[in-house]
Amino acid sequence: MYSYIARGSLDETYSHLNLTHRLGYISKDQFESVKIQLQEVRRMLTGYIRFLKESKRGISEPGSGIGLEQSL
Repeated sequence: MYSYIARGSLDETYSHLNLTHRLGYISKDQFESVKIQLQEVRRMLTGYIRFLKESKRGISEPGSGIGLEQSL
């Protein structure tokens, strides 16, 4: 299911954002602003994945056993 790929890409984006901040390319305010947005998108995406699993849509998709509680 593409939702798992999207969530992985979102986590990768967060990793790059974090590195960008640590290297001084963006300010703490910019980092926190985007981090909050990424967390919200991840929360919504995880909710959508949970909905699909509970409704048995995508239950047999690769990655469906990956933990839903992981967060940024």
